Amino acid sequence: MISYLTNIRTGIFGSSRSFSCLSSRIILEASAPFSWDIESKKDKTIITFPGAYLNMPPGIIRVYDGLINTLAICQDAVGTPQVIINTSEPSGNSPEEVPGLPHRLILDLDRSPLGRYFRNQSLLLDPAYDGKKRGAMSPTGLPEHIPTLQIARRLAQLIAQVPARVNITRRDAEFIPVGDRLQMCRELKSSLFLAIATGVEKEKPQSGFRIKHYYGKENNKLLAACLEEEIKRRISIPPRGITPVNLTLLRRLPIPAALVEIACISHRLDEGLLRDVDFHKAAAQGLFNGVLSFFRRLNNRG
Repeated sequence: MISYLTNIRTGIFGSSRSFSCLSSRIILEASAPFSWDIESKKDKTIITFPGAYLNMPPGIIRVYDGLINTLAICQDAVGTPQVIINTSEPSGNSPEEVPGLPHRLILDLDRSPLGRYFRNQSLLLDPAYDGKKRGAMSPTGLPEHIPTLQIARRLAQLIAQVPARVNITRRDAEFIPVGDRLQMCRELKSSLFLAIATGVEKEKPQSGFRIKHYYGKENNKLLAACLEEEIKRRISIPPRGITPVNLTLLRRLPIPAALVEIACISHRLDEGLLRDVDFHKAAAQGLFNGVLSFFRRLNNRG
């Protein structure tokens, strides 16, 4: 029976019996059972499907889930379908074939190599909320604390899976004074502080995200650059730059810190995205990737 490769799904976090942590999962679907071979290299895994045919367009799929960067769907020199998985770290894999219609090959990639960058790190996430001010400027009255808390919770789940220590400054709509957040940072012995907020503009609001950091500290500047680079890979709205600021909270923090305005709550398109679960997931993944990139660069620098 001829087997056609028909679909590929990516970016799914699934547990695997082979690994102690959650994995990055790739699901390949076909019209009938197929043969496959897996070749693992340093930062690349190549799956070849001898005897099968490609019934999906070749090209590059941008994944960027922290471990998997891209997937290349292609054919080798003799026309045999291949999927080339490019990863940020060498990673073990665990394949499982699942009969049925469609016939599936499920490949789990071990995310534990990312853990070395988070070792001994403690992150404090601060989902911003300034009372009713920003909600009043939202086109449909969306309070700021709802999307920022949802994104922070999803980000905390990603960090906890690495695993690393992570805490959130608030769990509801309560406003937390700056002094209390600074005290929380000291008591928890946090090594990185990340505030998640929304931008707001009274006149002619523009779509996009912005990164703010306290000037004069090189690690803050590096953290902001890493966050901007990774967030723009995951969300559809444009970057609006990195802004050095003199905010009291960021100035008084003794650890690397940044404030991310993940979208403009007074812009109709952005506000619609701030209500969307898929946007929350993408934003959280972009923030995670930015933090990972920051820790990776510090590790390589050391």
